[in-house]
Amino acid sequence: MDVRIAIPLLLGLLASQLNGQQRRVPKSCVPDSSERATLTGVLELRTYPGPPNYEDTTRGDKPETGLYLRLDGYACTPAPGDTVGVCSQADLAWVQLILDVGEYRHARRELGKHVSLAGVVGPAETGHHHTVLIFVPAKPLRIKLLDP
Repeated sequence: MDVRIAIPLLLGLLASQLNGQQRRVPKSCVPDSSERATLTGVLELRTYPGPPNYEDTTRGDKPETGLYLRLDGYACTPAPGDTVGVCSQADLAWVQLILDVGEYRHARRELGKHVSLAGVVGPAETGHHHTVLIFVPAKPLRIKLLDP
């Protein structure tokens, strides 16, 4: 392929990938109440600023570290006529896991692994929730490894 054609083509592909991250997700595709779900992704630790201002740990906000699931993807069929975007696809790339101490210890052993979890997904409710959606795994916590 001619380099003069390849470079614009590659730049176009890159731009479309970045643009997809900013694409707005229809309101009907973001749960506004708790719903049963099975999510798949990679378990990771993330740290966000906490109290008092929830803005910047270098300015005195307490760091809040928790377990998050970096989702494999997000698919949804919007309700008919729903075109109102409420957040970007990038906003839905991560889901905060709400775990008790024992579940947290158990899940930490699977950090960096591709997993599947069943439970309930719903909207963030407090300043301690650092993603648009939160996930409460079913009890007892069962983490299914997808890529051994």
